[in-house]
Amino acid sequence: ELSSKSRRYKGLLGFVNKLFYSYFDLILPIAEEVAQRFKKIYKKDKNIIVTGDTRYNRIFEKALQYTNDDAIKLFKSDSDCIIVLGSIWKSDIDVIFDPLSKILEKYPFIQIIIVPHEIKENEIKIIKEFWVKKNFITDLFSESKDFSDARVMIIDKVGLLAKIYRISKIAFVGGGFGRNVHNVLEPVVLGNAVLF
Repeated sequence: ELSSKSRRYKGLLGFVNKLFYSYFDLILPIAEEVAQRFKKIYKKDKNIIVTGDTRYNRIFEKALQYTNDDAIKLFKSDSDCIIVLGSIWKSDIDVIFDPLSKILEKYPFIQIIIVPHEIKENEIKIIKEFWVKKNFITDLFSESKDFSDARVMIIDKVGLLAKIYRISKIAFVGGGFGRNVHNVLEPVVLGNAVLF
């Protein structure tokens, strides 16, 4: 992408880039404003085609393919409020688990689904111990038979997050208290209010 503050099209660097880009047959920027910037250094206007951002397009298309039939059912009772903690790290756990446990104590209709960023036995154990000590019925996805009576479900299997976003109302997307926030577009497209 060519930033609006880029020096690529100014002075000597602009000259070098004009020469460099003259060897390209096609430029595919992600937005019209980026296309306009490329036109300053690439003179074949008709060979600049705005394509959009394929990362977002792919997520959007994938999310729109899901139907209610694709949603996963985890609990015996259908709650009006399921909160998903998606792709969470230890740094997220340290910040949000205590306040979230107080919310669950106050509002018994809320259920939560916890999806760790990495499925590691030790991390799953720590997560489960926290919720059990707080006296919430807690299940692991791999151990739950039929549908669970749990208030807290811990997903210990890879590849279910998109289906889970389909049944949740609120998604906390992990990574913001440590590394980088993970993709928030998927839960948004699937109808969740998103926190990070």
